[in-house]
Amino acid sequence: MQNLGTVHSAAVIDLLIYLALFTLGSPAEARADAAWREEIVVTATRTPQPRDAVPAWVAVLSAEELARTPGVGLDDQLRRNPGFRLFRRASSTVAHPTVQGVSLRGLGATAASRSLVLLDGVPVNDPFGTWVPWHRLPRLTLSRVEIAPAAAGSLWGSGALAGAIHLVTRRPNGRLTLEASAGDRETVRLDLASGFRRQRSDAFFDLRGLATEGYRTVAAEQRGTIDVPARSEHQSFYGRFARDLNAATVLRLRALGSLERRVNGTPQARNEASSVAVTAGLAAIANARTTWSVLTTAQRNRFENQFTAVDDARGTERPVLDQFDVFSDSLRVDAQLGRQLVADHRLTGGIEVRLNDAGVGEDFFFSAAEGRFLRRRRAGGDERLLGAFVQHEAQLGARLTLQAALRIDHFAQRDGLRREVARDGAGGSDGTVLLVQRFADRDHTELVPRLAVRWAMSEHVDLLAGAYGGFRAPSANELYRPFRVGNDITAANAVLDPERLRGGEVGLSARGRRTQLRATAFWNEVADAIANATIGFGPGQVAPCGFVPTGGTCRVRSNVGTVRVRGVEAALDVRLGQGLSFDLGYTLQDARFAGDTGTLAGLRLPQVPRHQATLGVEWQQGAGGALRDERLAVRLELRYAGPQPEDDLGTRRLDDTLTLGVLLRRPLSRGLDGWLSVDNVTDETIEVGRSANGLVTVGLPQQIVAGIRWRLPD
Repeated sequence: MQNLGTVHSAAVIDLLIYLALFTLGSPAEARADAAWREEIVVTATRTPQPRDAVPAWVAVLSAEELARTPGVGLDDQLRRNPGFRLFRRASSTVAHPTVQGVSLRGLGATAASRSLVLLDGVPVNDPFGTWVPWHRLPRLTLSRVEIAPAAAGSLWGSGALAGAIHLVTRRPNGRLTLEASAGDRETVRLDLASGFRRQRSDAFFDLRGLATEGYRTVAAEQRGTIDVPARSEHQSFYGRFARDLNAATVLRLRALGSLERRVNGTPQARNEASSVAVTAGLAAIANARTTWSVLTTAQRNRFENQFTAVDDARGTERPVLDQFDVFSDSLRVDAQLGRQLVADHRLTGGIEVRLNDAGVGEDFFFSAAEGRFLRRRRAGGDERLLGAFVQHEAQLGARLTLQAALRIDHFAQRDGLRREVARDGAGGSDGTVLLVQRFADRDHTELVPRLAVRWAMSEHVDLLAGAYGGFRAPSANELYRPFRVGNDITAANAVLDPERLRGGEVGLSARGRRTQLRATAFWNEVADAIANATIGFGPGQVAPCGFVPTGGTCRVRSNVGTVRVRGVEAALDVRLGQGLSFDLGYTLQDARFAGDTGTLAGLRLPQVPRHQATLGVEWQQGAGGALRDERLAVRLELRYAGPQPEDDLGTRRLDDTLTLGVLLRRPLSRGLDGWLSVDNVTDETIEVGRSANGLVTVGLPQQIVAGIRWRLPD
């Protein structure tokens, strides 16, 4: 396919602005379209605000929009936003859990998520690896998803270096909702949600189950007899209960749990993950000007994973690493206080305490002659974070909005230890200690500022500008857990320093009777960026990876220096009347290693395409705004991602991709809707990975799924 990345970004932005100005109506017409102007968001300020009053780029996808978007998983549907992507291009339905880190605005280069994902204000990133368990999250009870790139570090802390994605559930409506779907490759999904509302209480639950035979992830021309479909099954539960203790105080209880099992493309390459998180909190209106809240979340995660090596003919495999006990136990306390100082000034402050005990137990050094692992390793440590923030929001006259925020975090690593012992024939330790490494306790203090303004240039055109900082503490996964993909081995590094970000953005927001345009230019620089740095090649011994096979590489998680990302993000929504609309999104992200990165200087970041774009065309017959009022809804969606480097040295490249998705939804009877989704209609080959020995892994082929959604009538 011809490379579309040669399209000049300035021409794209000029076209978006022209289309927006062409369809702008009079001020009176602009006021008539309240749907766009009155959306309430919370992510960028931690307080409810109209989206068009927030001095930052915030994209909002409603539950109705997501339901009309092709894709099996929630992460597939969020690709409707061109700035959103996972570390790799594969859907979370079949992708390994550890590569499901979220990348916003080109801040990639590692599978760790540099963006924080929240569910009703509570972080859901895995405490061990910071990746995101997308199939753990509810769908039927969602109200909206807010995406706030680069606007959240001063408020949400370490996990939000690149921004935050906030999933907000709706209040219970007292009805039972059931959604069932089935598709090719034995893909079956069942979602059930219900709840109630009483005078002083409300509650809901959301149950989800998914199973699929998946597909073979190795390119067709390279497959062998050992390659099998990447199967997976997932079960999850989310429940929420709220009770008014009095006229001003609310008690909130939440529980989120999940279990997933996967086969990762060969019979012995498997993993299993489980998680339970419980949250309890109070929120209160102290008086007419003051509110406060406290949330406490306890979480327990367990993960098991088996890595294997496959022969060149892809006919046999053997174990190389058995991570039988990857664990994290965490406790998080968040407290927030808000105070309306005077009519147009509000002060918000809060503290956060986070404790995490994390580590890995694994067997390695497999002996083919004895048919067993000869060594056992345990590594891990404690992580502690204490943070505090303060934010001032001010309306300075009729046209100018100001947001100033400052956050301080103290991050500490304690009791870091790596210990290796010999195993006996029964599978346990024979008591011979082979290695003991104790890592020095480490402390880091980070100051994260933000200053942003929004200037209403006219009734329907606003100018936005901001400067901000951010930081990300290294995850336990990066500190302690090595991994292997084929012949490529990556070692952990227990002495990593935190990443530190500084950046800025300037943008334009324009609204008309039928049109909304948002365009933002941004610049981000990450110091001490963590990446998987290549240090040697096989065959032979390469420390600290050990023996590296022919065609393999040894990488170490390292602070490689500075990463610089410059780009433009733009979105245009146009409603043409008669139920017809289209949306166009584009992201340019020039992401490179900067001058202090040695041999990497000037090279592009791995796994980051320079260009991403989406085009959606939608028609709703008798559109009434809600799904139950539609007679028929049809959406066509084109998604483009440019070519991208696969590795840090830029020696491997993944081709660009252009895929088409289609979704049709139609009411069948009262309370019953039917839908048909086709993802990757043209069966485009999507390159997901390319190993040092040339093995190509691929993403989702054509996927057809049909389903129904039934709601108990009012």
